[in-house]
Amino acid sequence: MYHHDLIRALVAEVRSLRQEVDNLRQEVDSLNYSLDAQAEREERAAARRSQERRWAEQALEDERRTQQYHADERARALRDLERAQLWGQDYNAQRALERLKRYS
Repeated sequence: MYHHDLIRALVAEVRSLRQEVDNLRQEVDSLNYSLDAQAEREERAAARRSQERRWAEQALEDERRTQQYHADERARALRDLERAQLWGQDYNAQRALERLKRYS
């Protein structure tokens, strides 16, 4: 009869160990899910930062181009004003002054 008690104890120990293994597997799965979720969040954040950086760079480039365009237009208007004054063209001089004001 002693061997029956021993078998029962061994079966109970095996069940306990199986339950512990199942609990550990669930914990590992949970940790893997957490790590995957964290990696995905970090990847999305990196992509968002990269996109925001590209937008900021594009905005700076647009501003630089706008400033360059305004400078070119001011120079062109100044040349037109000088030419109009040289030739005594009041209408063209007035238009050149308006362009200078617009791009200043």
